[in-house]
Amino acid sequence: MLRRRPGIAPGAACTAAILLTACGVGPTSPGRIIVDTTARFQTMTGWEATAQAGEARPLYPLYRDTLLSLAAEDLGLNRMRLEVRSGVENTRDYWQDGRAGRLTGNAYRCGRYETVNDDDDPRVINWSGFHFSELDHTVETLILPLQRHLTARGGHLVLNVTYVSFFRQCPVGRRYDHRDVDEYAEFALATLLHLRERYGLVPEFWEVILEPDQTDDWPGAAIGRAIVATAARFREHGIATRFVAPSNTSMSATLRHFDELSAVHGAPAEVGELAYHRYRGVSYDALRTIAERGRRTGIRTAMLEHIGSGVDDLLDDLTIGNVSAWQQYALAHFNDRDPGGLYYRIVAVDPRHPVVQEGSRTRFLRQVFRTAPLASVRIGATSNVAAARPVAFRQASGAVAVAIRTMGALRLTIVGLPAGRYAISYATATRAHGGWPDARIAPGEPLDAAMPAAGVLSVLPR
Repeated sequence: MLRRRPGIAPGAACTAAILLTACGVGPTSPGRIIVDTTARFQTMTGWEATAQAGEARPLYPLYRDTLLSLAAEDLGLNRMRLEVRSGVENTRDYWQDGRAGRLTGNAYRCGRYETVNDDDDPRVINWSGFHFSELDHTVETLILPLQRHLTARGGHLVLNVTYVSFFRQCPVGRRYDHRDVDEYAEFALATLLHLRERYGLVPEFWEVILEPDQTDDWPGAAIGRAIVATAARFREHGIATRFVAPSNTSMSATLRHFDELSAVHGAPAEVGELAYHRYRGVSYDALRTIAERGRRTGIRTAMLEHIGSGVDDLLDDLTIGNVSAWQQYALAHFNDRDPGGLYYRIVAVDPRHPVVQEGSRTRFLRQVFRTAPLASVRIGATSNVAAARPVAFRQASGAVAVAIRTMGALRLTIVGLPAGRYAISYATATRAHGGWPDARIAPGEPLDAAMPAAGVLSVLPR
């Protein structure tokens, strides 16, 4: 229960002149956060999730709207990785065959990635040689409904179509036609033409190959050649989609792949994001080097997968890696455990009433995601205490928002915010949606707030 100074009505805005105890009992440790609106860093291109939500299960319609509403309106997700597997180009529809039980076990695992060329001419698309049933199902049951949720609240869904080919899952001797860059370019073009003509979707990004260091076919030079060939085909059809690469599992190996692809004439100019994952080779030196390469080339950086990452990794990636996009992993799934790779878990103890629960790290991530909608620019923010780590953004509207990671109970004074009214919310290990009454500050006035325990506090413009 909040204790308020006599005369302050519940729900009234707190001003800087009112002692913090009027708005809630706070701890005694001080922290001073300075926001520098003149320091500008990266522009945000999206908080991403992989488009997996149990959408192929019969129970999905029972929880879909709840899940997507939470994702769009509470968490602040605004970008999706839509995967397309290399096995889409084949004489058989591996996904429909798998659903019907005609393709199971290792045969199904390989069937997702084995290719059969549609014809002998990469300049001519034989549409009967492509089977987009899995892609279409994901678009229709997840992508388009999420897009509607975001559009209804004035938002926009950024789409990152990601090519996946873990061909190592196939026995030696099975067929993989996309080593030929012209055949790969035809596949990418066919996918984007299909999305445009069937759904009116033109993705902002094409991720060249998911985790190339998990394959035998995608050294950096191959990625560079594929980018050049595919960009040319896209331009022929008026498609302005940019490329994401190299997307290694290893942070430290990312730049080796990137340098190899950059040596291919014309490739760097087509890359919109220099992407890495956090599974191996993680170090501050590697992160700083990636950020520096991004600054030097003018290419945005992005951390686009790590099962297990939480708010501390996010802040490292934002403030050291200078990332413009970030992804933990899947939107949701049925899972009794919480390995840290799901924004939401689906619990179906009663199959008639599946329940959507947030993942263990989601509440802290939300406090940061919500401060930076699309096109927000990270600005300067520093702290005088190690127990408080801030990140600040100027939103596209011009308003300023701050998120502060605290390592314990803490009083906070935030200096440098523009005059106005601010909503103050927080999340701790025991409380997902804590908050104080709004604060209104005059020009040059600081804003006072408090954290009752370790967690993340957010200050957002009203």
